[in-house]
Amino acid sequence: MVLTGAARAVSKDSLSVAIPKLTAGWKVSSYANSPDGIHSLINQLPEQAHCVLEATGSYSVLVTYMLSQAKVIISVINPKQSHHFAKMHLSITKTDPSDAVLLSEYGRSIQPLVYQMSNKSLMLLRQKRTLLRQYQKQRVVLLNLFESFQPLPLKDATVQHSLQQMIAHFQAAIAQLKAEINQVCQADFTEQYKRLRSIKGISDAVATALIETTNRCAEAWLSRLWIGQGLG
Repeated sequence: MVLTGAARAVSKDSLSVAIPKLTAGWKVSSYANSPDGIHSLINQLPEQAHCVLEATGSYSVLVTYMLSQAKVIISVINPKQSHHFAKMHLSITKTDPSDAVLLSEYGRSIQPLVYQMSNKSLMLLRQKRTLLRQYQKQRVVLLNLFESFQPLPLKDATVQHSLQQMIAHFQAAIAQLKAEINQVCQADFTEQYKRLRSIKGISDAVATALIETTNRCAEAWLSRLWIGQGLG
C-alpha cells in the first residue's frame, strides 16, 4: 500500500505530523495531543491515509484509539525500528518535526503492517484488573500496619479507627471491582469464560486473569510480527 497520509512523532502535549506533498517534500504540522487536537488532525488527513507512529507508552494511546475509531489505517512501530532506519540513512537529528519526516520516510520505504488496536472490552478489562491489583496491594499494606500496632501497650484510638475504615473501604472496592470484572468477562468473552470455568479448579479470579493474559499474548505475537518485519 502506498502511504498517502501522515507520520507522527508523539509527545505528552503535542503531535508532530509530516504529510508528503504531491510534488516533493513534506508538510509538517503540529497538533495538540488532546481529543480536540486529534479531531483537527483527522479532518486534515488525505483520503486513504495510512498513518505511521511510534509506540510511546501512554502518550500514543489516545491518538491510536481515535484514529482507529475514525477508521484511519495506522501502523504503530517500535521506536527501535525507526532508530535503526535512521542509522541506515545517516539521520541523527532528534527533534519532533524531523522524527515525523523520518517516520513518513520509514512508512513509504518499509510499508509496515497495519495495526489492530485492542477492542474496547479488553482495554476496560485491563484497567479494572490493574486497579484491582493496586487495591489488593494497598489493603495488604494497611492490614500489616494495623497488625504491627496491635502488640503496643498503648494504641491511638483515632489511628485504629482510621486504619479499620480504610481497610473496609478497600475490601468493598475490591469486591466491587471483582464483580465488574466478572461481568465484563461473562458478557464480552462469554465462550472463553465458560470453557475456563468448566475446568475443575479454575475460579472466577483465575478465569478472568487467563482471559486478559491470553488475549494480551495474542497481541504480543502480532506485535512481534511487525517488529520483525521492520528490523528484518
